[in-house]
Amino acid sequence: MFNKARLVQALLILTIALAVLEFTAPSIAAIDTTYLADWEVRLVQIVQYFYNYIPTALLGGFAWSLFGYLRYKFGDESIAYDITKFETTLMWFVGIMTPVCSALPTELGLAVTGIIMAVKSILNQLKETQATTPPPTK
Repeated sequence: MFNKARLVQALLILTIALAVLEFTAPSIAAIDTTYLADWEVRLVQIVQYFYNYIPTALLGGFAWSLFGYLRYKFGDESIAYDITKFETTLMWFVGIMTPVCSALPTELGLAVTGIIMAVKSILNQLKETQATTPPPTK
């Protein structure tokens, strides 16, 4: 029988993270920079940029993790959702997508991070295939 516990746990983590971001975003966006020094204004702008892209990165990371799980699940019924892979995927998405999207225009940033993640996925698949392929016999 399909065990939903890990998937539900991942959904709860995602929901709580998005709720916290949604709740705190207006306060971050409303920071008055009128009387701040130049470096402080830049710091506030960076935090605001991060707040703009972190929800997208969280949703992208969850979708990536879920589709990876489903890909294996349909081939092997014994596969269970691995929460540590979900956490790793979220960290990759947040760690790569947020700075790249903050530094580039939105559409270009999303395209660049999509390419980075696709290349990472292909390299991981090649590594996994090499690890499971038996050495040739002579």
